[in-house]
Amino acid sequence: MPSVAGPVLNDTITRFRHGLCSIARLQDHVGLPYESVPLELRDQTFHWAGNPLTLSYGGMKTTVLSRARLPNDQDWAEETLGKGKILFSALPLELNDRLDAVATVYAYALKTADVDVAYTTTTNDPGILICPTLLPHATLYVLTSESNQTAVSFHDKRSGRDFTGILEAGRPALLLVGLDGSVFASYHWQDR
Repeated sequence: MPSVAGPVLNDTITRFRHGLCSIARLQDHVGLPYESVPLELRDQTFHWAGNPLTLSYGGMKTTVLSRARLPNDQDWAEETLGKGKILFSALPLELNDRLDAVATVYAYALKTADVDVAYTTTTNDPGILICPTLLPHATLYVLTSESNQTAVSFHDKRSGRDFTGILEAGRPALLLVGLDGSVFASYHWQDR
């Protein structure tokens, strides 16, 4: 499911199932008419499919960023495209300073796309990234740290096993977990 945040230049190329098409042609095809206008306000209330979210654009962002002006000054649009859906934010969502708002919208996009999660975690440090890759008989977890917090725990949904370990500050780790929860291989992962 394509997801677009903020205005897209007309010469930007995006790959779709039937080959390459320009965003301008996509706008016409899907029916997302908008014009690109300057992002003039630092603080925005983002009205979308969920509860309104507060977005903030600090520093020089209001000097250099644009936003899309949709009909009726909407902030959000959803359009069906084939068997999928385009979720369109008129504001450059990912460039705002409130990452919790980005996470909320991304969670909605994943739910809308019917994507099942590979793991759950109580770790809420934004400096810890847990990235799973589902393989036929295992899940490869790549964990990275840009945090001084070292404790990491997560629940592997496929195996049903909980993992708790130490991820050294500023370091990556790899963990290859079998469908039965056994650890086939690890790199820089220290069990706790």
